[in-house]
Amino acid sequence: MLPRHTPGAVTERTVTVTATGEATAVPTRGCIELRATGEGASAAEARERARDHEARVRDALATAGVDDVRSTEFSLDDPTERFDCDDSDDYRATAALSVDVPLDGVEEALVAATDAGATVHRLGTGVAAETRESLEREAVTAAMATAHGKAEAAAAAADGGLGSVRAVEVEPDDSFESIVESSIEWQDTTEFRPDPVAVAAAVEVTYELRGE
Repeated sequence: MLPRHTPGAVTERTVTVTATGEATAVPTRGCIELRATGEGASAAEARERARDHEARVRDALATAGVDDVRSTEFSLDDPTERFDCDDSDDYRATAALSVDVPLDGVEEALVAATDAGATVHRLGTGVAAETRESLEREAVTAAMATAHGKAEAAAAAADGGLGSVRAVEVEPDDSFESIVESSIEWQDTTEFRPDPVAVAAAVEVTYELRGE
């Protein structure tokens, strides 16, 4: 992602600019989101079959040496709540699982899970939470450097000099729900690609203007 180059807004005493920066790192782990399902003539039967399916998937992953498996959601599709419900429709329960593995163990984990009947919901690559935090700092530093260059150009165009920083606002990233989630770069395909993890930051910086 390239920095945004928007014109600086100059007032009598300050100049305000916006900029973005980015930092990347090689991923060290993979995250796999799986679904195990069960169907039945009743809700209880569907839930039981989904739990049995989940257990089989967990056993298969354990046999493959994968031990970081978390249950993230359990849902039930009730056919009686559908507008076009048919008396023959079954209940369908779904157990959602999140699997965290070293990068070189992703393919083996995928084979084990899918052989056990699980479906792949989405795949992602990630880094440790502390690495993600370091990338965020690097991205902000890059954004600030770009902002400074833009402010200098705006100040020169206004026949002035650039003074000290008066205010800085870093735009929050609302696309992540937690530190664990934020350390994952989700992919738009179920074919695993170990792409670099990228973090972007946007800043709005106000500088004091000095007269020449």
